[in-house]
Amino acid sequence: MKQNIINKIIVLIYAISLFLFFTKNCSAFYEIINLNIKIENYIKKINPNLKEKQYKKIAKTIIKQSLYYEIPWNIVLAIMEIESNFNPLAIGAAGEIGLMQIFTRMCFDIKANEKRLFEIRYNIAFGLCILHDKLRIAKNDIVKAIKFYNGSGPKAKEYVLKVFDTLEKINKEFY
Repeated sequence: MKQNIINKIIVLIYAISLFLFFTKNCSAFYEIINLNIKIENYIKKINPNLKEKQYKKIAKTIIKQSLYYEIPWNIVLAIMEIESNFNPLAIGAAGEIGLMQIFTRMCFDIKANEKRLFEIRYNIAFGLCILHDKLRIAKNDIVKAIKFYNGSGPKAKEYVLKVFDTLEKINKEFY
């Protein structure tokens, strides 16, 4: 009972903060809330092992950071699904870390706190910062940026195709 009340208070605080942020356009507010719920449900479906707190935090952070970095949320969702299957504790074969599978040895001009890369918000923010930088380098060509995000190795083209296949699946589910 107490947990239920706490959850309702958290949702109310979140709703109020979003409302204050989107006061200029009320319909945008409702769209964001609806999108957040849809993303939560999608993540929960793909990785049912996550705790409620985790998938809620992932969904909220995807929306917040994709707005901040002006990267479509559905591309972020597709990359994250491929990279980690929404597992915040994922460690790749080459040492990539977290949801966005950050490979710190490839981050020459951006320094990451490796321990914090297991934190949901930090990992997503850092991953989108990298993707945003790759978009700048690729002169806003999202295909090249995704290829660069993967490291431009021999499997980069395959990776881009995988991202766009996943993106198509996501778009069918959301639209």
